[in-house]
Amino acid sequence: SLIAISRPEGVDVYNADGTLVVADLVTYPFVNTASEYAWIPEITWSASGTALALTVPPQDPWTFTPAASSVYYWNTAQPTAALNFTAEMTYWPMEIASIAPDLSKLLYLVREGAPEDNRYALNLVNLDGSGTQQIAIGELHNLPEWSTDGGSFYYHSDTEEAFIAQPGSAPVAYPTFNQVRDVQWIDAERFLGVGGPTGGWQLMLGSTTSPAMVIYSSPTGTDQIKFTTNR
Repeated sequence: SLIAISRPEGVDVYNADGTLVVADLVTYPFVNTASEYAWIPEITWSASGTALALTVPPQDPWTFTPAASSVYYWNTAQPTAALNFTAEMTYWPMEIASIAPDLSKLLYLVREGAPEDNRYALNLVNLDGSGTQQIAIGELHNLPEWSTDGGSFYYHSDTEEAFIAQPGSAPVAYPTFNQVRDVQWIDAERFLGVGGPTGGWQLMLGSTTSPAMVIYSSPTGTDQIKFTTNR
């Protein structure tokens, strides 16, 4: 019933019929992307559609010690969004943090050591900025993907090692999903991903309770499998 529209310098909320609910729910300076595109925030809505959260990077996220990113929260009972907390977060084009579907927590990366070390820490924090937990340190350049209920998340390293973790618990290696990309969760336990290209591409089904299995294979030399998930 509500639609959030992201712009390069702000977010507006509309009713589904096109009437304006809130103009400039959040505003921010035009972000230097060091490229030809304009940055706009990813919006995460609650399942009920009555609240949303987003993360905004500093105006210049490319400096050696960038300013803090900002995490905002809004529900339909509020006239405008609240700034929940700020923290240094590594900027990757179009992504700053991975927010849980229930808007309770988020995951973000921050540089660990010198830039030439190419190492990052993956941190988990409550949406109000409390309870920071370091999940892992390593060659991490991709934000995790949350399960549909926010109870688990999947991430992988640049060496393509795969892990499943739950808030409050240590990550568990998931070797049957190594070399897999484009992960999408189906529900609270199962997720899909694409492995390859050696020997052809494979569509894999993973689970928090069992090893992964191949559900489709394409011939060698074909393009990477593209898929969507019907929940």
